[in-house]
Amino acid sequence: MIKRRRAAFVDPANFESFVDVVCNLIGGLLLVAGVSVVAVQDPVFEVFSPVEDSRMEEAVSVKFAVTEKGIYPLDENAAFSRFHDEERRKPEAERLTVETDFCVWVLHKKISKLVCKLKDRSPSITEKNLHGVSDAALTAKPIAADSRRYFAYFFVSPDDTSFRLFRLARRVLWKEKIKVGWGPVDPQKGIVFAGISAGVRLRPQE
Repeated sequence: MIKRRRAAFVDPANFESFVDVVCNLIGGLLLVAGVSVVAVQDPVFEVFSPVEDSRMEEAVSVKFAVTEKGIYPLDENAAFSRFHDEERRKPEAERLTVETDFCVWVLHKKISKLVCKLKDRSPSITEKNLHGVSDAALTAKPIAADSRRYFAYFFVSPDDTSFRLFRLARRVLWKEKIKVGWGPVDPQKGIVFAGISAGVRLRPQE
């Protein structure tokens, strides 16, 4: 005679714990997905502020923004010279705004954040004159900078045209033995230079 196997007994308490774990896992995945969607909709690249960058022992970078129109040198030295003048005129101001050839710079003093937003104007370097990238990089190189710690950094718009232009510019710089680093960002929405506690260090490619 074949005996029928009894159905396994499931402890209700254990089953509820299992459901809790599954729900928490699904909730976590949804949260990650939501954050990713927001990041894709409004890409902002956070880095050390130029103030902190100049104190870094590891590297000195010359920065460029790349869009489908061309390449824009980010003249932060001129920006900070103008910020210095503004600070003398408005020492109590919590926010200072200055302009350089291609950018509007806003410095939020209390939170140590600098935002650089491209002006709506033609770039100084296009595919037809890519030698201008190396000229701008070499001109901006600090005299005392160690060549092993000196490099050019590109903020590249997330589109095929911009990335292709960046790769061409990188090839020009490599011929001049200049190291290159880059990061994806939409410069027209603004490049955010955050403080040390929130930033990601700029590094050349190895």
